[in-house]
Amino acid sequence: MIEEMKNLPHLKEDNIAAFRDFFNTVTSTVTTVRNLNCEYYLSSPELLSCLVQKLPSFNRAMWGHFKADLTRKGEICTLHHFSLWLEDELDAQFANFNPINSQFSDSNSMNFKKPQFQYNNNTNYQKKFSNFQKKATVLNHHHTESKQSRPCIICEVVPKHPLFKCEKFLKNTIDERRDLVRKHKLCFSCLNYGHSKDKCQSKNRCKICNSLHHTTLHKSNEPNKEETVLHSNNNYSNTLLRCGKVKLKGKNGIIEVFALFDDGSTASQIEDNLAKELQLEGPTVPITYQWTREITAYDPDSKVLQIEISEPSDTSKFYHLKNVRTVKNLSLPTIKFDLDNILSKYPNIETEKLVAIQNAKPKLLIGSNNSGLISPLKTISYSIYGLQLCHCRLGWTIHGDIDPNIPNNIELPDITRFSNYFRLIRSTAYYLKMKEILQMKKQDKPQQFKIDVQDMNKAKMLWYKKVQIEAFRTEYHDLKRTGYVRVHSQLKSLSPFLHNDVIRMNGRMPNILNFEENNPIILPSKHPFTELLIKTYHEANLHVGVNTVVNCLRQKFRILKCRQAVKRIFTNCAICKLNKIKIQNIQMAPLPKERTEPNIFPFTYVGIDYFGPLLIKIDRKIQKHWVCLFSCLTTRAIHMEIVASLTTNSCIMAIIRFTNIRGIPKEIVADNGKYFIGAKNELNLLVRELNNQEISAPHQAGATERLIGSVKRTLNIIMKEQFPTYEIISTTLTEIINIINNRPLLNLNADDEESYSITPNHILIGRINGEQDYSEINESEMNTTKIWKCSQIYAQRFWHRWIKEYRPELLKRSKWYDDRNEYTFKIGDIVMIIDETLKKNHWPKGIVQNLHINSVDNKVRSLTIKTSDGIYNRPVNKICILVPHQATPLVGAGEC
Repeated sequence: MIEEMKNLPHLKEDNIAAFRDFFNTVTSTVTTVRNLNCEYYLSSPELLSCLVQKLPSFNRAMWGHFKADLTRKGEICTLHHFSLWLEDELDAQFANFNPINSQFSDSNSMNFKKPQFQYNNNTNYQKKFSNFQKKATVLNHHHTESKQSRPCIICEVVPKHPLFKCEKFLKNTIDERRDLVRKHKLCFSCLNYGHSKDKCQSKNRCKICNSLHHTTLHKSNEPNKEETVLHSNNNYSNTLLRCGKVKLKGKNGIIEVFALFDDGSTASQIEDNLAKELQLEGPTVPITYQWTREITAYDPDSKVLQIEISEPSDTSKFYHLKNVRTVKNLSLPTIKFDLDNILSKYPNIETEKLVAIQNAKPKLLIGSNNSGLISPLKTISYSIYGLQLCHCRLGWTIHGDIDPNIPNNIELPDITRFSNYFRLIRSTAYYLKMKEILQMKKQDKPQQFKIDVQDMNKAKMLWYKKVQIEAFRTEYHDLKRTGYVRVHSQLKSLSPFLHNDVIRMNGRMPNILNFEENNPIILPSKHPFTELLIKTYHEANLHVGVNTVVNCLRQKFRILKCRQAVKRIFTNCAICKLNKIKIQNIQMAPLPKERTEPNIFPFTYVGIDYFGPLLIKIDRKIQKHWVCLFSCLTTRAIHMEIVASLTTNSCIMAIIRFTNIRGIPKEIVADNGKYFIGAKNELNLLVRELNNQEISAPHQAGATERLIGSVKRTLNIIMKEQFPTYEIISTTLTEIINIINNRPLLNLNADDEESYSITPNHILIGRINGEQDYSEINESEMNTTKIWKCSQIYAQRFWHRWIKEYRPELLKRSKWYDDRNEYTFKIGDIVMIIDETLKKNHWPKGIVQNLHINSVDNKVRSLTIKTSDGIYNRPVNKICILVPHQATPLVGAGEC
């Protein structure tokens, strides 16, 4: 029969006849094997797999869902389950079959002849088939013959009858009925197969209590004196139960026995034989024991006893153990454990207490009704997830997991409170050292509390383990259990392995590198511990490049996405931000009116500034003098006066000497020097406007600063004496004035029609100072009445060429060409002010209070910044942005 099933043909889609024959063969074989008590043949996975492969693809998928449901319920798939599933599938196919569109007609219909079997309990096993129908059966949507022909799961009688009418089922007790329903995976409400009580569509309720279970499963109330006790008695091979030796006093004397302390039991229990040995008597009160999953047991002969109990010492006090129930066979587990394994894992544990309970067989269970006797008065925790040493009124007990499972979290300090890696490791080492000392005996405790290198290394290894458990929990458990990670794990390419409970990469150079370098520790990239570690290497390498930090880390660690993690540390590092901060440049501003207005007198618009000091020898003394430079902002001519001091009086006298020679200017532009501010108040009647501007960048007074640089370079070339006299320095300055005013304002190309380039002297004296024009003049051609216009001719020539040749050169920007990289400053931005006189780490920081917008191009050119030292006005190119202002302030953020 088995070979017949193996030789069945492969089924095709929508072939009901072939599926029917396949079902008949499998079902008849399964029934015969079960009647012969050879059910072990039905558990063959090879035979089951062979039959499944003969099914169409859709039916194979449906069988996979059915098999998965059985696996989740903890059942092993057999051929019996397969035959039941085939029956349901066949019913579904007949239910979906439409006789109108079918190839079978009434005259040539398909006779569905399904074998019916009866399981015989006698030795004569025989397969009995029902008579096939002689008339053709027309298939319809309500075909139920297959389910009706299924035997009863309890009495195995065919045809199947409802379970609540089965005489064999009704002869069982309530608890046995419930066990049978659970065993066969039946619904508690309708007693049918294929669904649970929660998904049952039947509206039937218990006719006795109106609950959601069948009436045949209703549990009647027991006698009034009966108790219901909830008792938990789960025994784990890796767990020590809380067991201790106690003394019991009875009429026959004192006996030492082992007792199990169980807070999960609502009643205390003692073996009936032990109670008889102590000659203890009490009233008989029936009791029902109830465990989890509604498992119950009924004991009608249980007695209620009162016992005197104490710990095993001779001087101990006896206590009353009340309401102890007798049990014929208590069957508490024997305490067995590997003593050497415990001592290796817990070296500080007291060996005597372990030896005392080795192979102990408890005969007494003390439950929560006597909790005062077993409640811990003192607890010593060897490990939060491991063994616990407890002391109660009945003595000392040891209980807990011997080798606890890996916890999700290891008890270590809160890493969010640390910003330094070494401080975290030291704090962890002190914490572990203190924890170890507290678990020591008093005579073993050290006199000094200090840590060493071993404590630091232990703290590091614990942190590695904690980080890996949090980041690679699945991989850690897989390596602990099988030694390998899963195929799709992110650590697979690193060939990970466990060494001292730490995941390391299996390197390929064990003969060249040491163990640490060949097998680096694997760490995640975004864990706070990893960030502290990278930050430490970053600071130790003095904030150098990313590659250097990555190479140093790879000597001991293999961090996932290491380069990206290091870049994040660089990005968030405050020192690196300061070192790599960029100056905010803005597009060069339009030229002011005084730089481009033609046909005006020289020195109409004047820029004034000081440079120096110069050391001048007067008599036998060396004195400091400064030079006040006047520059024409339009013609770029200069004039210089020597001043004796940086006072307002010296400044006023220098300006008066300048105006006496060059004329009174229309506007003077100066910075906010004290001497210029004082001169402004005194010269309001002399000068139409003295404009004081706060100059904090060279480009803001570029026209004057550029000429000062030219004067200084020329002065260094001409001056040979270390301490010149006043006459020498005066003469030298006039020579420099002539040289600077003789300079061409623009380059002259060879293709130009003009033979010379215009200079400031062309407008000042009508020619270049240093050459004379001796060309003959025809006096007859001169109109003596218009001779005064000759001087105007030279000026017009200058301005004509100035407009044609020089002014177009001013149109082009020499730098800061566009505004593509400009940052738009906002009030509230946190910025840093560039100060060349200080180191970069000491540059002042502040908040932008006000914006100064240029009226010509509507751009922010300078800012008012509030710092801890005061308020400053600075141009944009002297500002570095640190933290842009946020429109929505951060919650909890304070003021700067």
